[in-house]
Formats: sequence, C-alpha cells, structure tokens
Amino acid sequence: MEQKNPKAHLKFAPVDDFKIKLQPPTRVLPSIQQGYNIHINGVFHCTVRYKQLHNLNEQLKKEFGNDSVPPFPPKKLLPLTTSQLEDRRALLEKYIQTVGQDSKLVSSR
Repeated sequence: MEQKNPKAHLKFAPVDDFKIKLQPPTRVLPSIQQGYNIHINGVFHCTVRYKQLHNLNEQLKKEFGNDSVPPFPPKKLLPLTTSQLEDRRALLEKYIQTVGQDSKLVSSR
C-alpha cells in the first residue's frame, strides 16, 4: 500500500515580514539563556534560542548546500553585551528574512 505524504498538498509562499525580538533572558543555572521571539507578518509565532536557529541552518546547508543558504551569524564564546545581543538579533532577523523569501528553501518539504 502506497503511503501518502500528508503535507504533499501544502504549498508555501515566501513570507514578506519576519521580525525577531529579544525575549528577556532567563536564568538557567549556571548561565543565562537568551530567547528570540519570532514574529511572522506581525504575529508572534514562537520563541527560539540561537542554538535552534543554528541547527536549522545546519539542516538547510545539508539539504541544499552551503552556497544556497545565507550566511549565519557566528557563535561567540563569551557572554554577549547588550549591543552584541542587538547586533546578533539584527543578523538573525536578516538571516530568517532571507531564508523566508527564498522560494527554493520555503517550498521544500
């Protein structure tokens, strides 16, 4: 019996407006974790951590190759200052916007 993909009928169009907002940091001993609130077309979608977005980037590179995926903001070893957090937020927002507007990446299953 042939199995059908339940998502085969879904078509995804590029999204025009991705915004990332810093969530107040949460203390998880022994460190502080920074979350990023993802808004799509002005509506809150989810909260993610840098590592989750990095994992997404790695999966996209594996699936589509390094040349098809936009550059991802580098990891920092030391705790980030407020201005570094804002810089990272802006770079992550640009990354998500670029991925979300790439019809090849968006329409993949």
